[in-house]
Amino acid sequence: MNTPAELSLLAPISALVTSAFFIWFLLHRSDLLPDRPNERSLHTKAIPRTGGTAISGSIVFVWLSSIHQYRLLAVTATMIAIISLVDDWKGLKPLPRFSAHVLIAAYATYAGIGELALAESLFLIIAIVWVTNLFNFMDGSDGLAGGMAVFGFGTYSAAAWLSGHREIALIGAVIVCATIPFLVVNFHPAKLFMGDSGSITLGFLAAIVGALGWREGAWSPFFPVFVFSPFIGDASLTLLRRAIQRQKFWQAHQDHYYQKLIRMGYSHRKTALFEYCVFAMSSIAAFASIGLDGTTQLVLLIIWGAVLVTAAAWIDQRWIHYRNTCAE
Repeated sequence: MNTPAELSLLAPISALVTSAFFIWFLLHRSDLLPDRPNERSLHTKAIPRTGGTAISGSIVFVWLSSIHQYRLLAVTATMIAIISLVDDWKGLKPLPRFSAHVLIAAYATYAGIGELALAESLFLIIAIVWVTNLFNFMDGSDGLAGGMAVFGFGTYSAAAWLSGHREIALIGAVIVCATIPFLVVNFHPAKLFMGDSGSITLGFLAAIVGALGWREGAWSPFFPVFVFSPFIGDASLTLLRRAIQRQKFWQAHQDHYYQKLIRMGYSHRKTALFEYCVFAMSSIAAFASIGLDGTTQLVLLIIWGAVLVTAAAWIDQRWIHYRNTCAE
């Protein structure tokens, strides 16, 4: 039987190898689920969106076969991955898709996270569904969503390991290693997209692993918000602005801040690297908050949020100037 030390190495390596094999196979099946450009797209030709099946499939396979704790959460991740794959394939309408997300989030909260007060459970279900879909909204540029996953779950893994929660650290490491092979082929110019089966599943995992770490005492409830604040901020501000302007925020669009950068002439590569820098700073801020009291953590989170809002305002100003220049 494997010792914990052996398992801590074998599980991530298994995820890396399994994902790499599936990615290799999918690259040779470019006819599967082609992603054709639409109003939201920044690409100009059809690219297969099957990469998420390699990511989610590898995560679930290794989690269920090698990590003995929290398997029920792996089952819920499987459920949401299957729903998302059907959405990639057939294109589900918003109501059944979001209804499935709510039901799976409720089941994960009730059966997988542990006993919570009613208000806490309702808040957590909303947060899981929100983060799940925000991650999907941020999957619109080469290397972006995969990079978010590597930085975010890498930070989760390191924080859990330092706090002595080895199983949660192992789950984070497995997710990182399952994502790396995809990121290699998704970095600009992308040969493969992850599709909803990847982005929705990773967003769901970002929420439930964050909630699990909080319930198990690995970190405070503010820590996951710190870690994934760049994509939470971008997507939330964008959707809020579209709602205020009475636009249909659920429809495809190109109004996210990373999309504005690319439309202003920044390359996919530069935009991804810029976002990686923001995620690195976010991870550093998250680690700096560990061990502080709740009030101080909240103050730091507000300060960091103000930094992100300032950066968003700067991009908005550049965007307005760009559009005015183009109109002349």
